[in-house]
Amino acid sequence: MTLTSASSRWCRSRLAGVSQEDIDLVARVFTGMRNAGLDALFDVLDPDIVWVTAEDEPEAGTFHGHEGVRHLRQQTLDSFEDFRLEPEEVLEVAGWVVVPARAVVRGRTSGIETEFRETYAARVRDGLVVEVREYRTKEQALRALEAEP
Repeated sequence: MTLTSASSRWCRSRLAGVSQEDIDLVARVFTGMRNAGLDALFDVLDPDIVWVTAEDEPEAGTFHGHEGVRHLRQQTLDSFEDFRLEPEEVLEVAGWVVVPARAVVRGRTSGIETEFRETYAARVRDGLVVEVREYRTKEQALRALEAEP
């Protein structure tokens, strides 16, 4: 799994509601997801993290804690020979760091390469990512996060 990112995408210029530290932390999550080892990723994830996948994913669900994230990552590695995420922008919505991204995947069995877009929303508290939600579109993410109390 690899992540392609221009460092300028991780700038704070449009993100008045979150700190640069929070943005940097979310960038580390994306960086950690591209590495085979999960230790660096777990360094920035709260031990009680909640990770909610997009509803239409084959094994959609809510994954809890480091073990849940480990299971989710293994599902991805089992399905895809290659999985690249390319962040398109970074937004702040209601205290969430929102990252619309382009994903390019190659099926492990089929070898077929496909691309799609997905949006990740991350909530940071006390220097750790405590929740990640996946949405199929940026608009879906914005509607859901803006509707929260």
